[in-house]
Amino acid sequence: MDKRTQAKSVWIATTPQTTYASLTKDITVDVAVVGGGIAGISVAHRLKELGKKVALVESGRIVEATTGNTTAKVSSLQGLMYTTLTKNFTDEGARIYGQANEAAIDEIESIVAKYDIDCDFSRVDAYTYAQDGAGNALVKAEAEVAKRLGLPASYTADVPLPFQTFGAVKFTNQAQFHVRKYLLALAESIDGNGSQVLENTKAVTIKHDGDSRQLVTEKGVITASDIVIATHEPFYDPGGEYADLSKFRDFALGLLINQATPQGEFFSTGDDPHSIRAQSTEDGDIIIVGGKSDAEMKAQSDDDAYNLTEKDYAQKFDINRVVYKWNTYDLATSDGASYIGRLSSNMSHVFVATGFNGWGMTNGVLASLLLGDRITDKENPWSEFFDKFSRERYSR
Repeated sequence: MDKRTQAKSVWIATTPQTTYASLTKDITVDVAVVGGGIAGISVAHRLKELGKKVALVESGRIVEATTGNTTAKVSSLQGLMYTTLTKNFTDEGARIYGQANEAAIDEIESIVAKYDIDCDFSRVDAYTYAQDGAGNALVKAEAEVAKRLGLPASYTADVPLPFQTFGAVKFTNQAQFHVRKYLLALAESIDGNGSQVLENTKAVTIKHDGDSRQLVTEKGVITASDIVIATHEPFYDPGGEYADLSKFRDFALGLLINQATPQGEFFSTGDDPHSIRAQSTEDGDIIIVGGKSDAEMKAQSDDDAYNLTEKDYAQKFDINRVVYKWNTYDLATSDGASYIGRLSSNMSHVFVATGFNGWGMTNGVLASLLLGDRITDKENPWSEFFDKFSRERYSR
């Protein structure tokens, strides 16, 4: 690993640290949103736009945990997700998942335009490519399923990568962006006019009192009509409803390469997964690579995992140097679809957004569409599917 490598994500390394205040006294708002990543910030932003007074609460600094260490691929093509979803759910459920994730991409683009956010947003093609002949059959099947569901899918033998592949499912009109530049701009729009962004304010528990709820933090109490838990792992789960979530850790590198930078977003099939996308920086265009967890690599340490990742990609690209290195945890659900809805079957004013299966850029923004409608009593055709306690009717 080059000694000039920064041990942080490109997103954190290229933006200033935030300085929002902590909670200093008990307050009352319409909605308390816990978690300063893409789900929490997106939900808080939309609710404020819908006329709610919001408190966004983060235990550390916003966009420095899971979201600050993402690869920031904004895509409804998510590996072989639709093959999985059609096995676990009816076609209707899988179609809802795809439509909702597509809507999340459009929502990001709309917000970028509305607020004129300089965050490197661009539309790109996304590919799930096969690394061998067996994988070719899988991507062909995924393309057929996704196309049947009405998604912008096709099979292609032409994958724009500088090494051998065996075909891919391709989604057009997907996106990528600088996630931290985007979310810091949204946070600025949340703070003020009765709403607050509160950093270094750790949530401890939730208490119920009639028509209101109390979010108890280490710095004071926030009383609200509704509470949203968007903390990746739900900090409050009295019924153990989310014990089925599984955790996995991903490692990523930002590489300067001595060749043309591939344009698009790429994810591979098989037991040896790879993730690739480009990003412009002051050092020039880099590629962000990763895909395998430390368990898959049988790494003994973080440095071991980074070195194994670099060695792996050196077989695919002519690497100039490693510019950034970082890692994060993600949560997976047992059925493949994220949980966005009620915290439990008998709670109508405490909500959760979690289990994004490594695809938080779309699912986190989707949480703002679903929960924004739910909290303001608007019908949403996707809400039932994403709510853990009502989507059984979609199951096979």
